[in-house]
This record gives sequence, structure tokens and C-alpha cells, in this order.
Amino acid sequence: MGNGEREDITDDIGTDRAYVHTYTNPEKGGANYLIVGGDKDSFGYAEFFDAGDNRWCSHGVNSRLYYADIDEEDTIEENVMKQFKPWLVSALKGLGILPCGAGGDGQRKDYSYLFKG
Repeated sequence: MGNGEREDITDDIGTDRAYVHTYTNPEKGGANYLIVGGDKDSFGYAEFFDAGDNRWCSHGVNSRLYYADIDEEDTIEENVMKQFKPWLVSALKGLGILPCGAGGDGQRKDYSYLFKG
């Protein structure tokens, strides 16, 4: 868990449920979450960092589903839709992390599309 501890979470995760490890940033404080979910064929994680003012920064691997329109020539259209995987949606709702955030221009953006599915 980042500090040398080991914990078997095999039975705690699945395609619709996640294991959440909570920790505090020693320099800045605030809750941070390491969220792990999926199954042996589609394992992933996401990490959410408290950015203050009810905002979160995040990154992850294999934590989103992507949908794309493919034309007759097997070309992927520009509009690729992405959504959080069900295990991540479940964890975020349980943590009370809302589907919105600030964009690069400082304006609040609606990210509720990530929670569909």
C-alpha cells in the first residue's frame, strides 16, 4: 500500500465493486484515495487526490470504458465516449465524490457523462 504493507484484496474487488485505500498526504493533508477494481482479465486502478475546495485531481489505468463510432472503412470517428467503469462509479458514489470539476480555464465542467453506464 505504498508503505511496504501487503494486503490480499482479491475477494474485495470485482467488475462492479472496488477496494478503496484511504491515506493522507503528509505534506498537504487532505484525503486521498487509491481505488482498485475489476477482475483478473480487466484489472484497473484510479487515484483521486484532494485538491481543496471540493475539487479532485485523478489519474488511473484501465478505469474507463471507451466507445467509438467506426465507419465502413474501420476508421474511428472523432467522438469517442468515455465512462468510468462500474467499479469506479460505485466507489466514487460511496465516497461522495461528485462528477464535476474545474477545467483548465478555471470554469466548472460537467463530467456526469463519466458516471453513466
